[in-house]
Amino acid sequence: MHELDILGEKPDFIRTLLLNFENEGLKHIDNLKETIQDDYLEYREQLHALKGSATELGASKLVQTCQQAENLKPYDMDSEKISQMCVRVEKVFKSTVAALNNAATVNRDIYQSKTTD
Repeated sequence: MHELDILGEKPDFIRTLLLNFENEGLKHIDNLKETIQDDYLEYREQLHALKGSATELGASKLVQTCQQAENLKPYDMDSEKISQMCVRVEKVFKSTVAALNNAATVNRDIYQSKTTD
């Protein structure tokens, strides 16, 4: 969070960044769910985009989970294996968003205490 704080002058920057990450990530998750039946290339594209966003925010667990999901092969499409991986990606995404929002709240509180001192 400190590195992100340096990029923006106020906590609103971080809050906006995280809101965009969450909104775009949810779109990728929704698209991912639609692709697991038969569109391997789109499946990989959605994972790659989500992984890129997670990398930018330092969300290493989500990055790792996306990499594991990318390792599935075209013959895994429409299988229980890919369905379970999709559920796992979504779960890790949601816990990542919660952790980042929590860290942003702490960061905001610290910023506000510094500006009122």
